Amino acid sequence: MQSVRNSRRQSLTQQTQTSSAAVFHHARVIARGTDRSLAVVCETGSLCASVADGCLLRPDVGDMVLVSVTERDAYVVTVLSRAAQAGGAVLLDMGEGVTLAAESGVLSIEAARASLRFAHCDWSSGVLHCHGDVAEFSWRDQRTWSERSVEAAAEKREYFGEASRHVAGHEEHSANSLRQRVTEDWSAQAKDISLFGTERVKADTDGDIQLG
Repeated sequence: MQSVRNSRRQSLTQQTQTSSAAVFHHARVIARGTDRSLAVVCETGSLCASVADGCLLRPDVGDMVLVSVTERDAYVVTVLSRAAQAGGAVLLDMGEGVTLAAESGVLSIEAARASLRFAHCDWSSGVLHCHGDVAEFSWRDQRTWSERSVEAAAEKREYFGEASRHVAGHEEHSANSLRQRVTEDWSAQAKDISLFGTERVKADTDGDIQLG
């Protein structure tokens, strides 16, 4: 990039030395550095310019930009037009690591942290994928409806003040080991109750066992 800076045309410098006001040029980006510096070329020559903080779109090689040139500095103020790219990629750089990118109908948003607040929000999606390290939800009232639901977890814990479960059809539990602990009372009521044990069925109590 330094070689491009040194190749700035004498005529471009003379224009800015006569006045402290900035001179604006339409220029094309020919190279991009790693420190927000760009090499651009305009009708009067080539020079090195920095991306202005107010430039929302991130300039890329081949883009047409508006350059503000003074005696000491040169800044890319805005992107006038994008270069022809496959897929029509567009990148909006909002600073501090926040970017919005659109390419081939796909919108990508990148930020260290995001906050959304709505009085009312309707979300509609054909397919929704959410993934990450930690997910937390806090609702005063929550309702979920679905035709089919599948849940899998290596470990799961649930805590309820009270719970009521109603199953209209058949329900089946399968476990390698099952233990239930009830503090006060436990009852089961059915038209037909069967207990099967391949080796033993045991009933033990410190009080009475009543049958019938």
